[in-house]
Amino acid sequence: MNILVIGGGEYGKFGNDFVIKAREDGHRVLVLSHRRRADDPDQVIANFTSTNDIIEKVNFLCKLVDQIDIMLYNTSADGEPRVPIAYTSGGVINESLYLFNFRLHAVIPHVIANTVMEYMRGGKMIFITTDMIHDRERSKYLENVGYCGGKAFQHQLMLALAEYNDRNLTVSSISPFFDYNNKECYKSVFDAAYNYIFDHGEEMNGKIFECFD
Repeated sequence: MNILVIGGGEYGKFGNDFVIKAREDGHRVLVLSHRRRADDPDQVIANFTSTNDIIEKVNFLCKLVDQIDIMLYNTSADGEPRVPIAYTSGGVINESLYLFNFRLHAVIPHVIANTVMEYMRGGKMIFITTDMIHDRERSKYLENVGYCGGKAFQHQLMLALAEYNDRNLTVSSISPFFDYNNKECYKSVFDAAYNYIFDHGEEMNGKIFECFD
């Protein structure tokens, strides 16, 4: 299969590990990232503050193959705001970082999805989100409005793409918890997410696949 991964440049994280394993399994994996993987002819870096640069780089990668079978959007930022003091009287927020967080989680994946669809005839789009967007009873990370809000918007984007795309695509999200400090736990969740990407069918269109250890 021909796979386009957005993200995947940071060693030791899911995106990079996915790229390595998918290539070992015989797939052609193209990577658009913030970071440069060493000596990788199928990876380019893009300026994620420039819509035109992103579109140009996506088109460049997609034209390396006859069609894209899977697109995986796996990039994110820590988010802003993300500290409790931001929600107190007189609390100051960094508006530019707030807006960039929204851009990275919502605007950019929308732009990329619409561009990549030109190279797809059937296939899958998958977004890596978080369980925090639908766990309303949680007591942790309540301060992380930037990250969680961006992922919630991305989930709504996924629903709209699932409903209205004109390329017969199956569009879904993966809601994982990758515990990078626990190798055994991480491997279990990695395997579940990896297998889902290749194995799920159209019954998952517009759905979230939750995977935890």
